[in-house]
This record gives sequence, C-alpha cells and structure tokens, in this order.
Amino acid sequence: MVSPLSRRSFLALAAATGPAIMLASACGDDDDATADTGEITGTLNFLNFTGWVGPATYADFAAKYPGASINEIAWASADDTVTKARDRTGDIDLVLVDGTTFPRLDAIGALAPLGTVPNLSLIADQYKGNPWDPDDTRFAATDHGRTGIIYRRDLVDTPPTSWADFVALAPQYAGKVAVLDYQRS
Repeated sequence: MVSPLSRRSFLALAAATGPAIMLASACGDDDDATADTGEITGTLNFLNFTGWVGPATYADFAAKYPGASINEIAWASADDTVTKARDRTGDIDLVLVDGTTFPRLDAIGALAPLGTVPNLSLIADQYKGNPWDPDDTRFAATDHGRTGIIYRRDLVDTPPTSWADFVALAPQYAGKVAVLDYQRS
C-alpha cells in the first residue's frame, strides 16, 4: 500500500531526488499529517527512464529520509511512459519525460500543476515557456545538451571540436563512427 504524501512533503522529496521534473496527478493535499511534522514520510511513485538515476541516489535518499521511500516505475520508451501513466492515473507522483512526450500525457489528463518549486527560478529562461507548457505550470526542465562527441585519443589524430569537424572527419573513419538514432540529437 502506498502512503499518501502531502504536497509539501512531495516537493521536499522532489527536491531531494534531483532537479524538478513533471508532476502527475496523484499527490495528496496540504492537509496530510506529514506536512505538519516536518518529517518526510510516505512513498513517492516515480515514473522514470530506465537507468536514469545514479547507483547510490535512492540509497542516499533513504539514509537522509528514513521515513520515506521512492518506488521507481521504469519506462523504456515514450509509448511505454504514456501507457504506464494512463494505466496508473492517480498513482504516479512524479514523471521524467521530454517535451515530445509531455503533450501526450497532457492529452490524457495525466498531469497536475507543479505547485511551488523554489529551484525553478534557477532554470535559464531559454528553457522555460515551452510550447507544451508556455506558463511553466506543469513542466520543469531538468537538463539540456546531452549529446556530444566521444572519440579515442589514441586512434583519432585530429580531435573534432565541432559537429562540422565530426562530419568532415567521418569518411576517414568509415565503419568506425556511430551516431545516436534519435531525431532530436
């Protein structure tokens, strides 16, 4: 059985687990007893990309907040996320997705307002006001710029310093170059 979390406790949990992400529609209300004690208790159901959280993150969280736990519900694709969010409406507290999946979750009514997230003010303005949430009420950016160039110094004579360099060098290393098959990358 999942213990309900107050909104205040949820936000403390969200802050402790990393950057603010998207809130689904299952959080308790501000009147829960846990909010008044200052102690964080309960379970946060976190719909998260498979393997996204660091190996010690949940253990560190459990050590810091012994009365609380995180139940990670792993997803492997955007379709999987939407299916799990739809099938578990009212049971998911927090979900990590990108801007392409957000509108699909919004369309099925799986999202609720973020509420007060103090660290939202630390996100650069260029990552706010997205078309899928222009008022920043339900989506908070967590990261950007994850795609980069990796090469072996012992095998590449002239290191690429830009994507133009990478493309220009690729024919020289034919059959030894890989690019993510991900449209946005």
